[in-house]
Amino acid sequence: MNSQLLKELNLDPHDYQEIVRRLKKEPKIVELGLFSAMWSEHCSYRSSKKYLSQLYTKGDQVIEGPGENAGVVKLTDSQYLTFKVESHNHPSAVEPFQGAATGVGGIIRDIFTMGARPIAGMDSLHFDYPNSARSRFLLNGVVEGISFYGNCVGVPTIGGETHFASCYDENPLVNAMVVGILDKANLRRSIAKTPGAKVIYLGAKTGRDGLHGASFASGVLDEDRKQRKGSVQVGDPFLEKLLIEATLEIIQEDLVEAIQDMGAAGITSSSVEMAGKGELGIRIDLDKVPRREPGITPIEIMLSESQERMLLIAKQGKESQIKEILGKWELDYAEIGIITETGCIEIFTGETCHCNVPIQLLLDPPENTTKPIRNPRIKTLVSNVPNCVPVEQTEAVLLQQIKNPNFGSKHWIHDQYDSTLFAGTVEKPGLGPSCIHIHGTDQYVGMALLSRGELCSIDPYEGAKTVCAIAARRITSLGLTPTAITNCLNFGDPTQEHTMWEFSESIKGMNDALSVLKAPVVSGNVSFYNEGEKQRIYPTPVIGMIGTGSLPNKPTLYFPQSGLICAVVGKTKKEYIQTDSIPRIDILLEKKTQDIIRQFILESTISSCISIDRGGLWYALVKSMLPKHIGLHIYKIFQEFTPGSYLLSESNSRYLIAFPSDHLDRIQNHLHGIAPLDIIGKTIENRFIIEGVMDLAISTIKEWHHQSLTQYFE
Repeated sequence: MNSQLLKELNLDPHDYQEIVRRLKKEPKIVELGLFSAMWSEHCSYRSSKKYLSQLYTKGDQVIEGPGENAGVVKLTDSQYLTFKVESHNHPSAVEPFQGAATGVGGIIRDIFTMGARPIAGMDSLHFDYPNSARSRFLLNGVVEGISFYGNCVGVPTIGGETHFASCYDENPLVNAMVVGILDKANLRRSIAKTPGAKVIYLGAKTGRDGLHGASFASGVLDEDRKQRKGSVQVGDPFLEKLLIEATLEIIQEDLVEAIQDMGAAGITSSSVEMAGKGELGIRIDLDKVPRREPGITPIEIMLSESQERMLLIAKQGKESQIKEILGKWELDYAEIGIITETGCIEIFTGETCHCNVPIQLLLDPPENTTKPIRNPRIKTLVSNVPNCVPVEQTEAVLLQQIKNPNFGSKHWIHDQYDSTLFAGTVEKPGLGPSCIHIHGTDQYVGMALLSRGELCSIDPYEGAKTVCAIAARRITSLGLTPTAITNCLNFGDPTQEHTMWEFSESIKGMNDALSVLKAPVVSGNVSFYNEGEKQRIYPTPVIGMIGTGSLPNKPTLYFPQSGLICAVVGKTKKEYIQTDSIPRIDILLEKKTQDIIRQFILESTISSCISIDRGGLWYALVKSMLPKHIGLHIYKIFQEFTPGSYLLSESNSRYLIAFPSDHLDRIQNHLHGIAPLDIIGKTIENRFIIEGVMDLAISTIKEWHHQSLTQYFE
């Protein structure tokens, strides 16, 4: 046993001993490399599989659930949607531009391998506050990387979130989600079916970039990993664009039986997983793999994570047609292997066999047996919680809230993204959910991508449940029905009992919420080891939800005109994020309230609607007032609250709505017995007024909001 080699491969000595026991021999170096990749946390889900199996995954619209490159749901009788979110956290901490760019490229490939054209993207970003040069460097590099890749490849980035907290200092989170649309007949999966079928490599040539990327992502981000820039891939979005068009044409012509992106662990994972799903074997000839540079060793070829590469299994007799299409798009074509009946992966150069291992061994790592036990000494300390705002400090506290980069405008970020490609974007970034219209149909697709790490750190069960509810609430505010979710579960070291307690509790919370909301999980990603040498991140489950439906009336998330009644649907309580408590949620009440709100929107009963969630009513008001400079005159604040504490409550299951006065009776009748309607005032032009407390011009609010992030880059 070479301890230096095991360290390089990030392979635990106990795993090495288990490999020897199962193989009944010392593994060859390439075999060891395959085990290091396929048994890594990143590829194997060895710590999370048993918990993920508890999730709610079935639904009437689900076509393909977890286990494929991406989840698939039904849009119409002839069209499907596919979507997924993934992380690229460690690479983005080391090389933020390429780390983020290749994260976008990887998730786009997961979408078009399903036979879908990518139509929209979102991202969830978490950094330390941008006070330090390092934080600004990471934020700037990540945003530039996402912008560069998405804009060049032609996939609009239409929304997402950016959060700041000191715990993300060493280990930022970069999660990217993409949605695609496909014709029913073009759906493809990644399951090998036919012994004798040719295995075809297409796309970029193989280099040494991204070596050991899967193992790199399966360990704590210590100083040694920070120096491993060779573990970060380099992306080419223009080549990816060619790959999209060629792949979709090959699928359209029905030339392949299976296809998979070469993502984590490159050729290794794509070949092992496709053959393994079909309970077959695969033989690979490394001499036929296109490569960028001479002298690349067999283990480097197998573990390289060079970008813009795909592996497909051709339908027998269709190889020449595939080669012709790839030639048209100026892409490499190479027959590098064949599907076998051996159940093993066999790897050769010439007559030399570098690997002959049963695939099921590679797909069956030892399970992480760390028990989920809470450590009561680990506490989230929340400071400056605005739960009791003196009347005389109302204006100062509210303005300070939107000067915080967590609640201020993110225009500096989303202005760098093209959000209007394909001319289908209905709701642009900045208001919470995003929405696109599917051309040629009456269908709209709403998207929400969000997290609440600080909530999940205080109470992972309630926090995860709340994040799912907020996602559904935002989809409902568009007038659409929540359809399904994808998730990216960002957590710390899975060998720590407290981490596994946070993870297991988050899974329970998600499941309890989603089963009531009828929004099954269809895809996702688990990202462990998100911590540096000094601190752990908040447990941060990121929820990406889509909603679908027809909209006879285009939704409005902001106040459209003056003279409307403004009201809060749902009960406002004295609930704030505290060190030992967070706002609780009644998920059955949440579902009932959402159903009524959706009915109001579809029947044009209300003129605008926005979810009240992060930042409370005040943040919902800011987003409602700024787009058209339509403000609000509040003439009623309920007696148990000061104005500031009412506006900053984060109670769940609430909406801010505006409507004509002649619709009041109908709204009250429908809400009777389910949720209260607190009428707080009327919309007015250009000002925000709380009777007898404050009077601000909308332009002043906009200025504070607009500068909250840009002030750090001036």
